[in-house]
Amino acid sequence: MSISSDLKDLKCHDSIQLYMKHIMVVSKTMEEERIILYSLVCLFHCTFGSDDSLSRRARELFMSSQGTVLPLKAILQLYTMTTTQSKKDQGQKQSSHMLLLLVLNRFLHNLFGRCNSDGIPSFDSLKNKCDDILLQIAEEDNDNSSSTATESDIETLIVNTLTWCSSSTPVNNDEKEEEDKRPQIACEILHILFIFQHYNLDKYNQNTSNNSASMDGEQKKQLLLHKNLTQMGILICDILHMKTQEDGNENTQQAAVWYKVKLASVQLLMNAPPNYSSYFNSRGTIDPLLVILKKQLLPQQTQQGNQNKTKPAAVVAYTMVPILQVLNKLCSEHPLIFQQVHDFVFPPGTLSHEFQSISSLEEEEKSNSNKIDKMKPLDAPPNTIRYLLINLMTSFDTNIKRYSGELLWNLSHKNTEFFVQRTGVGNSIWMLGVKGMVNLPS
Repeated sequence: MSISSDLKDLKCHDSIQLYMKHIMVVSKTMEEERIILYSLVCLFHCTFGSDDSLSRRARELFMSSQGTVLPLKAILQLYTMTTTQSKKDQGQKQSSHMLLLLVLNRFLHNLFGRCNSDGIPSFDSLKNKCDDILLQIAEEDNDNSSSTATESDIETLIVNTLTWCSSSTPVNNDEKEEEDKRPQIACEILHILFIFQHYNLDKYNQNTSNNSASMDGEQKKQLLLHKNLTQMGILICDILHMKTQEDGNENTQQAAVWYKVKLASVQLLMNAPPNYSSYFNSRGTIDPLLVILKKQLLPQQTQQGNQNKTKPAAVVAYTMVPILQVLNKLCSEHPLIFQQVHDFVFPPGTLSHEFQSISSLEEEEKSNSNKIDKMKPLDAPPNTIRYLLINLMTSFDTNIKRYSGELLWNLSHKNTEFFVQRTGVGNSIWMLGVKGMVNLPS
């Protein structure tokens, strides 16, 4: 892979040492914020590449640097100080802190996203290292009577930052209109939490005791994980209930960015603990999820000026699959959610709401003098939710095809005749083959 001389200069050993020196020297005082910001941006670009030797070397140098203040400690110390200042400040000063906080979260996203790759240790090793550093920072702050945030583990730190992003008011700057960075910060944090979730799946269903006094180190970590899961469930509910549509003087561009935050939160629900379903049902959170489903099922187009441009297929799959999987998962876990989603897709009073017996269909044929085409759905008028879902069953994307079929199969009570009746023989044949109901040619 050829690398330009400018990029080599950016990622060379001396440049990386200079970036880290600037971050470490000024991270304790939060002065000269532009130097911190530009140094952090340069360091991010140094370590972001994945296929070249210079990026791998940059990551190794960052993780292995020695000294009185390690680069990783400087980054985490900067994170805690920036979060604290963002909560206190207003206007231009808060906007400056939020820009720095956005870059810090992107840096952590890049770092944890490359676990087990060249230059970055395993997830557990990296997380334990961050937790140890944060514990050390918290102890130093307590000794110095500092007002800086004292979270002693990385997951609690970013979850608390997400709480602030989703509940705080937008930056109000009278001098210059600045873009609100809160939704972008929230998106980055949700992506980091998705990585954490991937590595913690085996710990979600472990039972924990509330008696922290009798716990060892691992049990306390498990209790903390469950506390963070509870807080994340509350946060996701709050995010999904946020208004993202045009309402009076609401900034529609910002509403679109917050909608992306909703989509990122849906991804976290793909592997959520089973006890989320009861809480979501009690909070009325299924309605916002169904709104997202409807929005994603509408023609995948985006307004750009006066022209409509179709979104790439990969973008459609990236946003469509999570909502299909999450609704299917919640339907399987809670009967009231099943009924709500079922009535949304197959509304009461329609022919497809209840199973139609063969004799009733024959009478329908005689009364209308029209032969029912069993290759097509029995009752799926164009542009209805069920019509759009059934169309996904013949998508070229196998993930969309599979998860749309799974949701409709579940909503049909996993009954073959009911499923075929609702979706049509032609649309259902592939899914029935997956379920082993019919033999498909190899």
